Amino acid sequence: APKGDVREAVVALAADPRGQWLAMARPAEVEIIPMKVEGGSGTADGNSIAALTGHAGVIADVTVSADGKFLVVAAGEIGLAGEATLWNTADWTRGPVVTGHRDAL
Repeated sequence: APKGDVREAVVALAADPRGQWLAMARPAEVEIIPMKVEGGSGTADGNSIAALTGHAGVIADVTVSADGKFLVVAAGEIGLAGEATLWNTADWTRGPVVTGHRDAL
């Protein structure tokens, strides 16, 4: 039997280019966890910074801008609709949502 809470599988990862956080995408949310840099390599310390929710359908991928200022979350429903949501990494507020695709992204 599991010794802790069972969580949904991780479907995608994106690392902040400045080494401050890691985005772990699961089907229903993206968890932002801090990175602790030791000796030039990052290790997660286990505490969440934010949980990004409210995406249409299942999350499929995450990517971060080259400067680390934005995180894009791709989600959708297969055969119905897809969306790309832009998140501001300074305060984890939701930005523009690009919709119109007729399949999951």
